[in-house]
Amino acid sequence: MSKHQEYYEALQRLINNEPLVVENGSKINKRNVALEAGKKNASSIRKGRDFDNLVAAIDAAAAKMQSPKKVRADKADTLAARNQELQDMLDISHAKYLAAMNLLLENDLYSVEQKPAQVISLDERDNAIRPAFDGTNSKPPPAENSST
Repeated sequence: MSKHQEYYEALQRLINNEPLVVENGSKINKRNVALEAGKKNASSIRKGRDFDNLVAAIDAAAAKMQSPKKVRADKADTLAARNQELQDMLDISHAKYLAAMNLLLENDLYSVEQKPAQVISLDERDNAIRPAFDGTNSKPPPAENSST
């Protein structure tokens, strides 16, 4: 077993996001690697103590990991690009719709003018012809005087 094997194992656990001591998702730095390796503080890892390769490995792993802010910024950029793509698709669909409507109008296959609605007026004699719905009243209702 190498002299610094416990540190490298701790670093690998942090890279794999499977730490035993520190919290999941912790940043990769000398302090967390030392804590994960079972040491009390990060002062056990110093460049002057033959830790040059370990410090370089920690720095490289930390550079590969993205900070949450960077991840959110990347996600925002991705969503903005997707939003623009959908807006472009909507604009194309709208242009196709307008072209189709124009074609229909030019060939008199569609009219913008609305036909007037047919209004049926029902006066008292129309009501007198209708049978009573409850079956008890067979006579039409008496006509009211509108001479008030």
